[in-house]
Amino acid sequence: MKRPHCPKSLTTFPCGSTVKVCSLADSRPERARMCALGLTPGTCVQVLDSGNGCCRVRVRGSDLVLGEQMARCILAEKTDLDPPKTAPQI
Repeated sequence: MKRPHCPKSLTTFPCGSTVKVCSLADSRPERARMCALGLTPGTCVQVLDSGNGCCRVRVRGSDLVLGEQMARCILAEKTDLDPPKTAPQI
């Protein structure tokens, strides 16, 4: 029997992981900022790099760099879905 994935901080996933956002920080300003960046519950995110005090992710076709504190406020779980597509080149 397969165990359900427990949500963990975005900073704990290794590079190359595709995760699904489960929940966001309780702080209203941080939550609003994350939603404005497209980081909403249910969204698939690909972890591109995490370390050196920041976390680089691909979400909805855009690459974002989050500070470590903000990345820790995002709880996610591993998913087997395909990673988000890259943004089209203009």
